[in-house]
Amino acid sequence: MKKQFLLLLLFLLVPLFQLLAIPIASYASDSNVLLLKDQLSKLDLKDPESDAKNDLFLGKSHFIGLYGFSTYFPGVANDDLHYIKEMGAYYLKGTSDAIEGKEHEQLIEQAKKYAKRYNEILLSTLKHRPLLRWPAVIASLRLYENYPSAENALKVDRLLPFKQIAYDHSPSEEEGIKELENIFPMLARQIRAQDRTSIRLAFHLYMLTDGALSETLDMTLGELIRINPRLFLEELKTSAKFITSLGHLVGNIGTEYVDHPEAQCLERKSRIQALKSVNELPLNKLKGQCIDSLEKDIKAFCHK
Repeated sequence: MKKQFLLLLLFLLVPLFQLLAIPIASYASDSNVLLLKDQLSKLDLKDPESDAKNDLFLGKSHFIGLYGFSTYFPGVANDDLHYIKEMGAYYLKGTSDAIEGKEHEQLIEQAKKYAKRYNEILLSTLKHRPLLRWPAVIASLRLYENYPSAENALKVDRLLPFKQIAYDHSPSEEEGIKELENIFPMLARQIRAQDRTSIRLAFHLYMLTDGALSETLDMTLGELIRINPRLFLEELKTSAKFITSLGHLVGNIGTEYVDHPEAQCLERKSRIQALKSVNELPLNKLKGQCIDSLEKDIKAFCHK
């Protein structure tokens, strides 16, 4: 009798467990589909070329990767993978080598097609863009100095290289460096006014500067930490590929602090407090790195 009861109980429970398992499996299957749908809804699937060119124009371009057995980048050959390190990558969530139905398969194909064309446009631009055309840069710098609009800032930005230049001391280069020095007062004013396009331009100008000019950029951009720490972190995150020394950027506090060690310490502590006021998950890692750098300076140079 007891054995029959157990068999009956098992007969009744097995279908129940199967029924309960259906929503769980369905949710697991739907989750990637919904995630990928959301990702693709933000893209112009019919015109990835336009998206790529627009992102290049705004200075926020990146290679698009997909998840599979391992991550991969449609349209990017192995010999070109070094460009990804230079420009950064964004992975489309919801892609996978585990196909969860016909709809998921179709969405992944759309993602591959889009990523392939987007990446091809980005690669072509990087490969064929001249390293630097000083006459055009000089003309655009003068336009910006005379009228520092967002449009004129972008005109300069579009002409700048993605890699640090090697100086050749040509006449056009020397004229260009002089023009850079000329625009710094106006650029600094626009940065203090929290003009986002000018801030982005300033970060990109590191590709043209060295020594004293880089220090001037450090000091000017560093002032933004106390003015608007959130904006500073957002633009630093966008332009991180142009930064060679985070310590110099956040810790080079200006020539007016020379011979005033207590004021130097106060400025660094004030920057830390400003950064701590930002509490946004996408910025937290970068915020922590900035704070760590400033705290190292305080330990090295400040006395209790």
